[in-house]
Amino acid sequence: MRVQIISFISLIFLPISAFSNNLTASGPIVINGENNVVISGLQISNPSGPCVTIASGSSNIIIKNNKIGPCEENAIDIRSSNNITVQNNHIHDAVGEGVYLFSAELVEIKNNKFEDVRTGVYASIASKIKVSHNEFRNMQGPFPRGQMVQLAFTNGGGSYISNNVSINELGYSDPEDAINLYKSNGTPADPIMIRNNLIIGGGPSNSGGGIILGDGGESSYQIAQDNILVNPGQYGVAVVGGHHMQLLGNSIYSQQFPFTNVGLYVWDQYDSACANITVRNNSVNYTNKDGLKNAGWNARNCGVIDGWSSKNNWNATIKENVAEQHPGLTSTNIAVISVTASSFHAPLHIPQNTIDNDLASRWSAEGEQWIHYDLGGIFIVSQIDIAFWLGSARSYAFDIELSVDGTNWKQVFDGQSGGSIIGLESFDFTATLARLVRINGHGSTGSDWNNYLEVDIIASAPSYYQKDLLFKGTFE
Repeated sequence: MRVQIISFISLIFLPISAFSNNLTASGPIVINGENNVVISGLQISNPSGPCVTIASGSSNIIIKNNKIGPCEENAIDIRSSNNITVQNNHIHDAVGEGVYLFSAELVEIKNNKFEDVRTGVYASIASKIKVSHNEFRNMQGPFPRGQMVQLAFTNGGGSYISNNVSINELGYSDPEDAINLYKSNGTPADPIMIRNNLIIGGGPSNSGGGIILGDGGESSYQIAQDNILVNPGQYGVAVVGGHHMQLLGNSIYSQQFPFTNVGLYVWDQYDSACANITVRNNSVNYTNKDGLKNAGWNARNCGVIDGWSSKNNWNATIKENVAEQHPGLTSTNIAVISVTASSFHAPLHIPQNTIDNDLASRWSAEGEQWIHYDLGGIFIVSQIDIAFWLGSARSYAFDIELSVDGTNWKQVFDGQSGGSIIGLESFDFTATLARLVRINGHGSTGSDWNNYLEVDIIASAPSYYQKDLLFKGTFE
């Protein structure tokens, strides 16, 4: 079999740190009616259209290890083609979809990072679509787009959406539903499965939310199971039509927002002969826009719902830290994209010294002062490690505040260092969603000065996260 390689690096799979700075710049790539092509090691952009086009019966195409974007239309546009793999790419800044599929079959999309695209993955008139282990950040919409993944008119067995992480930040995104199945049908033996996804963030849409099954009616054999949703939007998980739908074991939490409504609902919106609906083992703690708990709603137009009354926890005590339970997360030292401080002792003792991996440098400021870190995105922060100047001889007093938006801050720690440790000292607290970290220093037992040598921010991130905010290249 002849394999065409469009690449400027070896096909030996390298960690991203080994090749991310060696990608070769490329204009748009078009594969038209070709077979056995590998697109790898490129930085692809197109100011006037799609970045990558696969069309006209192309088959056995692999798109991997690329940085794709900016793109004026879809980042990857696949039409009337089959047996396509999209793996380990950073897909970003597309006016259109990250991956657009039309009349496509046997497409696997895995281990990619999607960022600032209209919709992550959109498939129409498709079959055997597999989307797993990807990270989606800040879908741009607007309605009717804005999904992490939408499968429309996707029929037959072999399709699933699993083990993905979706994070949308208010003010930086305009999502609709994170996952939407529209007029799509699995089979009794092989339903369309939405499983083990972590969805964080939604809004400000008054209609969009987490996971919706049966959209458009004319849908069947769909399952949403073991997903974790935190502040996903107007709703958490829903069935809005079709038959043989199951909502199983999902954890759904939201605090109050101006757009929140209900955690889980079943409501046939399409007169679709809705029936055979199962809702079991879900845990819901959802606060609506009026500040009232609103865990679930049954419109009573889908027949008797198996498990609704007795098999769910409608009064769950779960909080936002339920996200830490997702198996796709790992604890890591998060990269800081910027650091500022209320004051510093110039010119030597500047804030940037706390993130230079050098215990011989420090930030110093006298009196009640703060130092502020921007992580560049929302993470689940659970620990901060600080190395103090003369930390083995004096104790430093400080508190830690976290914020998603820079306006609303939550204090997670208020105390002091041990006064006997050389090097980094760990301070842990309840896992909290945050983009911004602020440490308020109150001096030490030795003086009114705050002296921090190094600060590490430990958080849960997708298991393929790396400090370059791309992805980890060890999937194969």
